[in-house]
Amino acid sequence: GSIETADGKKLYTGAANYQKLVEKRDVMDRKAQAVGPIRAPTNVRITAMFDYKPDLCKDYKETGYCTFGDACKFMHDRGDYKSGWELDRDWKLKEEKDKMDALQAELDEGKPKEEEDDGLPFACALCRGPFKNPVETKCNHYFCEGCALAHYKTSRRCSLCNEQTFGQFNTAHKLVTKLKRLDDRRKAKEAGEEEEEEEEKMPASTS
Repeated sequence: GSIETADGKKLYTGAANYQKLVEKRDVMDRKAQAVGPIRAPTNVRITAMFDYKPDLCKDYKETGYCTFGDACKFMHDRGDYKSGWELDRDWKLKEEKDKMDALQAELDEGKPKEEEDDGLPFACALCRGPFKNPVETKCNHYFCEGCALAHYKTSRRCSLCNEQTFGQFNTAHKLVTKLKRLDDRRKAKEAGEEEEEEEEKMPASTS
């Protein structure tokens, strides 16, 4: 602020003498006297709800009953529609299932007829390779023991269906039996082919 002297000059009197343009009110509340933006209280939580279906009758949607009956101007619909995140989740699960089906189809080529409908996979869903110490989850999915433990360190849910595994990985006895049976069949086939080759190499006996 400043004041005029007798000779018409202005004398600076400091910041404390600036003129206050805000009128003081005799109010006990400190917030009413505050000037400028006020910080929101930390003990109050404000929840905002957005109505994305303004044409639906909320009473009929939630309870199945509307006091207006057929005269209600809103639509009576109790259909259950999925949210965006649910659609994304289902799409990811469908993609994973399609990948597994394609992998299963590649492995099923040339497979004997009796082995087609047992529902057991031929390869690990994580490493895409042959099973090494296969284990089974609670949701009936099969993985290598090392792959399952490595995945459990990053997520406790199944990598295929996203179900909670609770760290329970049981030995896949059915899969072990099937793999052993296929291995024995493969070895027997190889042994038969070797015998045929040896017979072909042997000179024909002359009478």
